[in-house]
Amino acid sequence: MEIVKTIVFFGSIALAIELLILLYNYLSKRTGNRTTDIDSGTVLLLLFVAFIAFVFIGELYKSLTQ
Repeated sequence: MEIVKTIVFFGSIALAIELLILLYNYLSKRTGNRTTDIDSGTVLLLLFVAFIAFVFIGELYKSLTQ
């Protein structure tokens, strides 16, 4: 059971990172330039999504370890 919990934990971290990469790519394509046209609002949005993802991962891990 501990192996399953570990796989789910690291899998959810990898999924959150992948979602952040996809969101970053979408927003940078939408603004037209892939590297230099990322403004502060986009960075705040990415940080907010990352915060929500890691809170979700933490709650999932807590529920699995109980």
